[in-house]
Amino acid sequence: MIPSNSLVEVSAPYGYVLNSDPVYFDITEENSSEEDAVTVVVVTKENAPQMGVITVEKTGEYLAAVIDTKDSKRLVYEVGGLAGAESP
Repeated sequence: MIPSNSLVEVSAPYGYVLNSDPVYFDITEENSSEEDAVTVVVVTKENAPQMGVITVEKTGEYLAAVIDTKDSKRLVYEVGGLAGAESP
């Protein structure tokens, strides 16, 4: 028997992948029920959560230069990426 009906997802909820593969089904006595004189067929299609990649860049203040003067040294700090930073 060739399925005569299909269901196609045309939009997906935020955070889920759109799957436009059709789900085929037939309306038969075995897979339908009647509610208030209406024939009901339940067709199920699972949602797949959107998977992605997260890139984390740790920034902060670092010592950029030391300026020597006659009487002292002055430390110069800048804010930027912290190479080799690891989370605890």
